[in-house]
This record gives sequence, structure tokens and C-alpha cells, in this order.
Amino acid sequence: MVYTSKSLLTLFALASTGLAIPGPSWYRRQADAQTSLTLDPAVISPGLAQDGQGNNPDPGQVRSLTSTNNFINFCLTQNAPLTDGQQKVEGSCNPTPMGRIISLDVSPSAKFVFPKNTESTIQPDQAFTIQLKVKNMQLGNFVNAQSNYYAAPQQLNGQNIVIGHTHVVIEFMPAADVTEPLDPLDFEFFKGVNGAADNNGVVTVAVDKGVKAGFHRLCTINTAANHQPVIVSNAQHGSLDDCVYFAVGQGDDPFKLNNGNNNGGNNNGGDNNGGDNNGGNNNGGNNNGGNDNGGNNNGGNNNGGNNNGGNDNGGNNNGGNNNGGNNNAGNGNTGNNNTGNNNTGNNNTGNNNAGNNNGDNNQQGANNDANINQQGANNEANIEQGVNIDVNINQQGANDNANDQQGANNDTANVDNGDANAQDGNANAQDNQQQLGGTN
Repeated sequence: MVYTSKSLLTLFALASTGLAIPGPSWYRRQADAQTSLTLDPAVISPGLAQDGQGNNPDPGQVRSLTSTNNFINFCLTQNAPLTDGQQKVEGSCNPTPMGRIISLDVSPSAKFVFPKNTESTIQPDQAFTIQLKVKNMQLGNFVNAQSNYYAAPQQLNGQNIVIGHTHVVIEFMPAADVTEPLDPLDFEFFKGVNGAADNNGVVTVAVDKGVKAGFHRLCTINTAANHQPVIVSNAQHGSLDDCVYFAVGQGDDPFKLNNGNNNGGNNNGGDNNGGDNNGGNNNGGNNNGGNDNGGNNNGGNNNGGNNNGGNDNGGNNNGGNNNGGNNNAGNGNTGNNNTGNNNTGNNNTGNNNAGNNNGDNNQQGANNDANINQQGANNEANIEQGVNIDVNINQQGANDNANDQQGANNDTANVDNGDANAQDGNANAQDNQQQLGGTN
């Protein structure tokens, strides 16, 4: 004989009338137990009689309540109404057993697809749709919350997956970095999701009227069919629910995640640590890596510019007028025209390319005015830097005067050399004339 759920209902009905129930003894016993007002000894749990501490209690724990009859009459000890399927705001005492406990390897889990954590694209009072992905739950099982609330044990399906549904709730937060607990009675939006998930395990909830501007918390409440929070077998497990924080009408980066002005920009990676102070104008910018090392001070006028790489080493002195210019290469063909003042001296290697015009003041320093303004801004943070800048500016002026003096000396030298050459030419012409005269 096969006993179905329909036949079980028939047996329950027979049991209530006092008529004999047909079938094997175990079947009659099960049917009787579901209508009996006495506790079957087979379901008494001996462990409930233990308080968990014994003679050597753990100082960090308290003794458990104990019972030898599974607490079947526990609510007699409580001054509270019985839980009867209604949502009693004042609270109640529930005599209903917890029911089936979920195996840890099939514990429910949830994650919001939209809005994602730190979402900032939603506008005030704008409708949007919540998307939630859930696994290890047979969703869409939603009993009448007005008459069957907490009124039946948690149940599992044939795959030991909890039978139930989920809820979503949105709460307003005074600020993104609020540290005070929020008031559970003060929420903006709440919805019990009684529909099943799609093939991807996703359920959707429409927030038709949107939410107001500000910061918000969105959380799930995963429950069994009778709305009680799901219960799993072990204490140590990840969260069975999900929460995300999102902003409405607060700009593009309300949570300061893009390493902009605060963390990675002006303070840590920008003006302060990586920018003007450490990596920018002070260490990596105008002072060490910018105008100072590669620009006017260390890499420009001082090291790589007018002093070392410009007028002193690579400019007018070594690579310009002195070594590669008038002195070494000569005045006539290689000096003034090709290698000296024009190509290697003042124009290409000296003042123009490696010195003041192209390499330093024009391209890197923005004609000294931009550097002075930028360095002046940094002086507020570092007075000693401002002193260095003034010294560099004075040094630059000295370099400019030295360059002018060098140019004047070179011009005088070139003129003198030209006059000398002209005199030598005249002398040669006179000698030639005399020689011609002598021949005649």
C-alpha cells in the first residue's frame, strides 16, 4: 500500500474522530504523533538536558537553559502571548519547533547585482530595479504573512535546499561614514519577494518611486517559507545575506574611491604625497623631478641647464664658444658660421637648446614665470623650499648675466679676430702688390 500526502490527511482526519487507522504500526504511530498532544519519546533530544558547562564552567560562556521534554511547555514560563501566525508588534512566545537545519555545504548566499556596492548613478526620486542573485535557496515560497508568520518549522526540499524567499530593505544613512547603528524602524523601502528566481538565480524588485538624495544601505533578509530567518548547521560561516552601500545625487565619486583629491590624488598620490609635496612639486615635481632636478634648479639651470649642461659644461664654456666654438674650431669656416656661434655655440648647444631658450625656461619652466608661481605656491608648505627657489632665481639671474658677459666677450673676440683677419688680409694684399710690383 502506498501512502500519499492525501492519504495522510485522511488518516489525520480519522485520528481526530477516534476511528482506527489502517496500515503498519510505524505509519499509525507517525499519524498519531502529528495529532497527539503528548510528546513522542523518540523525538526527545537528550542533549537539551545539558547546560554546556558542567562542573568546570568557561568564564566566557553562560549556562544554557535545559529541558528533558524539548521545551514543549516553555511558553508557560513566559509572560507573553503565543505566536499564532500574526505579526505581533509587542512580541510573542513561539512554541513552534525550529524545524530542519540546513547543511553547511548548501548554506544560502546572496549578492546584489544592482545597485552594486558604492553605486552612484541613481538620481533622486528616480525609479530603478534591484537585481539580486541568490544561490542554495528554493525561492518563491511565501506564506501568508498575516496569518502564518513564524507558524511552521523551516523545511528543506529533496536536495536539502531551504524552501523560502527573500526580502530587500533600503535604509537612509546620515553620511557615508556613519558609525552609529541605524534605526530598524526607520526604513525607506521594504519588499518581500514572493517570485521565483530566473535561470541565472536572479530576482528583481522594482523601486518605482526611487529614493531621496543621500547615502543608503540596501540589504537582504533571506528567510524560510514562514518568514523566519534561515538557520544553518554551524556557527562559523559567512553571511547568509548581503548589504551594499550606494549614493543618490552625490556626484561621480561620493565614496572617494578614485584616488583623487583625498587618497590617491592631492593628499596621498597627488599634491601631498605623490604630487606637489613628495612626488610632485617638492620631491618629484618642481624641486627634485620637475623644475629643480629636470628643470631650472637641479636638472635645469644648475645641473642640466645653464650651469652643468648649459652655459658651463655643455653650453658656452665647454660645448659652445670655448671648446667647440671660436677657440678650438677656428674663426673662418668652422667657427662663427658652422660650429661656433650658430650651430654648436649660442644657438643649438648653448643658450638656445641646452640653456635658457628650449631646454629649460621655455619648455620645462614656462619662461620662469610659471615656475616662480608654482614654487611660490609650494613656499606656503615649505619655507625652506622658498629660500632655495629664491637662491635658484638669483643664480639664474647670475647665469643670465654671465651668459650676456660671455656673449659680449665672444662678440668682442670675434670682432677683434675679424679686424685682425682683415688687417692680415690687407697686409697680405700689400705684400702681394709689392711682389707683383717687384716682378714688374
